[in-house]
Amino acid sequence: MSYGPGYACVGCMTTLRPRKNDVCVHITMNDGSDYQLWQADLWECPDCGNQVILGYGAQCWSAHWQSDFKSHLDKVDFTINGKIKALSCEHCDDGVIAIQVPGYDGEADVDFVNCEYCNDS
Repeated sequence: MSYGPGYACVGCMTTLRPRKNDVCVHITMNDGSDYQLWQADLWECPDCGNQVILGYGAQCWSAHWQSDFKSHLDKVDFTINGKIKALSCEHCDDGVIAIQVPGYDGEADVDFVNCEYCNDS
């Protein structure tokens, strides 16, 4: 949830407007393989038409390891391809502990992560 004046288009300095609520977003891994499905909202700049997906739910509603995942793919409105990467602890390789996403400049927000044990030591 966002408080304050709302989301804005930086180019137009105009407040974005909701275009469509409850869109289905298909997130893939860097290699293009399936990862998760999320519900979100599509917002749009009324001046330039730039669109942004915002307001993701608290958790995904379907994931590739679930038996019925493929049956939900017909609901997909948008696919974000190869924009995330599963990260393991760089010290002990303790499974997937974070998801790497690109920052606004295309660079990763997270370069490396440590598991809870390694962070405490």
